[in-house]
Amino acid sequence: MQFLYRLKFEYAVILIAMGAFVSAVVFATDGDLAPIQAPVNNKPIYNATQGAIEVEVSPNRATVAGTTSCELLGNPINQAFQGSSRYRANVISIEQSTDITSFEMDLTIIQNTTLQFTVHERQTDGTFKLIASKTRTNVIGDMFHSSGLFSSTVSLQAGKTYAFGTTWNTNVNYYIGGPLLPAPFATGEILGWISRNSVTIPIGNLPNLGINDSPGSGTYSMRICLPPAPGACCQPKADGSGGGCVDVF
Repeated sequence: MQFLYRLKFEYAVILIAMGAFVSAVVFATDGDLAPIQAPVNNKPIYNATQGAIEVEVSPNRATVAGTTSCELLGNPINQAFQGSSRYRANVISIEQSTDITSFEMDLTIIQNTTLQFTVHERQTDGTFKLIASKTRTNVIGDMFHSSGLFSSTVSLQAGKTYAFGTTWNTNVNYYIGGPLLPAPFATGEILGWISRNSVTIPIGNLPNLGINDSPGSGTYSMRICLPPAPGACCQPKADGSGGGCVDVF
């Protein structure tokens, strides 16, 4: 993999492709020197439940072991950042009630670390209430790192807003990209992202964190896995290693 290095910026310039032209957008960031990864559709996935490496099958919809369909956020990637003791999350407004089975965050980890995957529900006062958490230890690699299945079903209710985030304790690369905000999501709308620095695992409820929702803010590179939509085709893989779902049009 060839890496392109950038110096630290207090403000980063993001180039966002829109049809046949590119527009420059400036937004605040806390990034550090970090490599830009290979195209996101070449990124492997570690499925914690199945204990296997898989690959993405389409630019915006991935096949994951089991009857699950995953929405890809933060694609195409246009900025890479690096830091330790960070919490990074995407914020989504849900318009149609659904459940999530797991989610994955695109991280480059060069030394063993602990990851905490969390789902928070935004309250009327702007604070975030923890509703689901999954911790993985001794995690390493350059891939979409999966939470694996949560201990119980995580239900997302229409009319509410949720933050899907990951916390880590060592120096890790993470990525931002995607279309202008707000952006469509399978069961709602992607509003933006939230973040905290100097955090420790485990994290619990969060204070009122301002959502970075300016049009050019982008979202963190992540997959959120949902039950397949009606009409999706789910079938076992040819090698018997699991199943997957694809949309049928």
